[in-house]
Amino acid sequence: MNVLLINHEKPPIGGGGGVFTNLLGKGLAALGQKVYFLTIGARDDIIEEASGYFVITINTNRKNYANIKFDNFLKFLIKFPSAINRIIKDYNIDIVNPHFIHTAGLANYLSGNKLNYIISALGADIYDPTRYKFIRFFMNMLSEKILTDSCYIVLSSQDMYERAAANFPQFKSKLKIIPHCINKDLYVNLDKSESKKKLNLDAEKKIILTVCRLVDRKNLNTALDVIAELIKRGCNIEYLLIGAGPQKNELMQKSKILNIANYIKFLNYISDEQLPLYYSAADVFFLPSYHEAFGIAALEALAAKTPAVCSTNSGWSDFIINYKTGFVCDDFDGYVNKIYELITYKKLWTELSEQAAEYVLEKYDYRNIAKEYLKLYNSVK
Repeated sequence: MNVLLINHEKPPIGGGGGVFTNLLGKGLAALGQKVYFLTIGARDDIIEEASGYFVITINTNRKNYANIKFDNFLKFLIKFPSAINRIIKDYNIDIVNPHFIHTAGLANYLSGNKLNYIISALGADIYDPTRYKFIRFFMNMLSEKILTDSCYIVLSSQDMYERAAANFPQFKSKLKIIPHCINKDLYVNLDKSESKKKLNLDAEKKIILTVCRLVDRKNLNTALDVIAELIKRGCNIEYLLIGAGPQKNELMQKSKILNIANYIKFLNYISDEQLPLYYSAADVFFLPSYHEAFGIAALEALAAKTPAVCSTNSGWSDFIINYKTGFVCDDFDGYVNKIYELITYKKLWTELSEQAAEYVLEKYDYRNIAKEYLKLYNSVK
């Protein structure tokens, strides 16, 4: 089968959605499919990244890695519909799978092609408490048009499924849950003490790690307040904050005001190949987001035997299970107390560390998730 995946993001651009689409493409190719991933890039190009996996890039002059700007979005909508039709014709595509309704889904809709398609609805497509409050009604009207002719609508978590069912009850029979994924090969041979050595981290300190875009939805001001409180309690910690985005300067300034700057390392983009080392070196993964559709960074942390402390009412509640793989909390005191428990009680941390990797490594490996997508493709081809 020849599959066209479409996403306006691919690492290092964007967040977890692009990471997932890229892994899915490789997984489908490993199952013997020919996969073409159409995305934004620095130039118009096509590269075979793995056997049977081709990445086709269209230049829209996007320079902001964290969020797509309006002018880039317009260039995307101008260039991508014709590119979709060209790829369908040139590579004899059997099925189209746009990721994100209002970008790739809209581009596919504007292309006018008549191929069967499955929409992977990600993130702010369905819900984001920090964006689109005043235009959500109109976005849902647009979504309805794009989703009407889709064969299936794939959601990454139970949380997203429930929100989609509430927003679009007329499409409930089309909704399917298929989670995001990891490459388990990157995590199985990691050793925490060796990872700390390789990164020149103090073996005596407990490492708290956050990996995300530095945007309002991630609630990072609260994260810094939590770190400050842990330091007040006498915890010997170091906080690694990996990511880029519009809030970086604000967060750096706040760390100085809280007098915790010496306990924090702000790190920019880390490659997918290097990130597992950081996940492995950490003792706790922490992210108090207002909402996550799935939360792939937390899944990656669990794969590296690092328990996670995150917020409730998000997609990661499917795999962050209290007293099994980590904790989900709903307030400041909860975050502080659960991180404190993990870095103070070694027996608890050891149990959760082992259980976390055992729970996610096989279940969420990209090859298994690709099989689930392939079944869906075959059912509509």
